[in-house]
Amino acid sequence: NWGSVTSAVATLTLIVPPTITSQPQSQMLAAGQSASFSVGASGVETSYQWSFNSTAVSDATNASLTLTHIQTTNAGSYTVVVTNMAGSITSAVATLTVTNPVVILSPASGGGLPPNGFTFQLSLPTGLTYVILVSTDFQVWTPIATNLATSGSVIFTDTAAADYPTRFYRAMVR
Repeated sequence: NWGSVTSAVATLTLIVPPTITSQPQSQMLAAGQSASFSVGASGVETSYQWSFNSTAVSDATNASLTLTHIQTTNAGSYTVVVTNMAGSITSAVATLTVTNPVVILSPASGGGLPPNGFTFQLSLPTGLTYVILVSTDFQVWTPIATNLATSGSVIFTDTAAADYPTRFYRAMVR
């Protein structure tokens, strides 16, 4: 009879490949806005790498990707690869569609030329910076205001309008 010996306790750590629990979502936004993609993943010691049209995005190694002041050049397909020691998984494609913002100028209710100036309404996507320009001849345009749209409808009054026999307005989005 040789007897028995008890060994020291051994810990077994099982590392499983990551899984994606929530996919990044496609978005349609106006130029100038911010886009944000995110992925939910389970698994230990995961790392992330975002790609745009199958090309890795530099320094995009978090569970979320934010693009500020997007332009039409940002439109395309976004994916993320989630990796750990046991393997990797690629997310579904999230498509970013970038449209040129639509800006609508219309007389404000009760608008016209009251004593305090000409008032009109500007409708545009929230979060964009807009510039109001004026002209008396459609040739030379002068900016008179630059503001951030905090809501989709902005009321603007040109207090100098009464000083001109004719004045034309243009709104641009930056």
